[in-house]
Amino acid sequence: MMNENLWEGIDVEGTKTAIVVSGSPPVVLGRTSFPTLPAKGADRALKLIKEGIRTLLAEQGAGVAAIKRIGVSCGGPLDRIRGVILSPPNLPTRDSVPIKAIIEDEFGCECQVENDANAGAVAEHGFGAGQGTQDMVFLTMGTGLGAGIISLRVRQALLTDNDILTLIATVAREFAAALSHGYKILLFGNGGSAADARHIAAEFVGRFQMERTPLPALALTTNTSALSGIGNDYGYDSVFERQIVALGREGDVAVGISTIGKSPNVLKALSKATTMGLVTVAITGKYGKLMQEVSRYCICAPADTTPRIQEAHILIGHILSEIAELELFGK
Repeated sequence: MMNENLWEGIDVEGTKTAIVVSGSPPVVLGRTSFPTLPAKGADRALKLIKEGIRTLLAEQGAGVAAIKRIGVSCGGPLDRIRGVILSPPNLPTRDSVPIKAIIEDEFGCECQVENDANAGAVAEHGFGAGQGTQDMVFLTMGTGLGAGIISLRVRQALLTDNDILTLIATVAREFAAALSHGYKILLFGNGGSAADARHIAAEFVGRFQMERTPLPALALTTNTSALSGIGNDYGYDSVFERQIVALGREGDVAVGISTIGKSPNVLKALSKATTMGLVTVAITGKYGKLMQEVSRYCICAPADTTPRIQEAHILIGHILSEIAELELFGK
């Protein structure tokens, strides 16, 4: 009997491109592949992908209407929202290829584009060696190298908590409103949180997923002369507060990051930013009540150990970046 619920998967790599068709429940029904040969250009590869999908459908006695969804995995960089391949190093001729739109136009169904390491990690958790695990480290090695750390218990708690998600969306819109009116985002924290501050700032100054104008965001953790000088002259508790006074203005957004929520210099800077009229956002862990007292918004990751909190923090940072970017440039 013909399977009327088919899914197609496409893995685009530097050496070969593989295509599979699966049914429901998930089981591989057929597969094919061809040498990618990046030097021959994207048009050849897209033509062979379309032919491969139709061949696999014919083998199942099915037509295009049987496809429910098509997934594409590819090494980055990618624009996942628009489904565009953005010049991966192992695919030098794939410059801004809108593969999502091309596939959807050809087959009339939804196409999802994802980074290959992320797609592989999800597949291993769902159907492979990582099935049923709560925490998993995933490493891929081939023409490239990719890795993912899946802390599923914390991520599931975060992504299924409507209150946290609503708060994140609200903060992201505060980001977008401030940026659209010419204000900036100032981020700060200590240790791993300092790295998160730099990471999130870079998503705005560079780009997250979309090609767009750069946005003003600054990590107060990068100027070693200011940090050491203020720390020496005024004490380490003042290293972020002093920079807030110097660089912040009413309407800016101040983001303080602290895993446990007790860092004196973060608390002091958020308190000062509040009195100056900045929009204040705290990002902390489950027990960061002190952060709530000095900020307008406090996003508490549903975890109580530093590694899990930090992993949740960068997920929160990515969600904030994505929503803000879509608010400003997605129309």
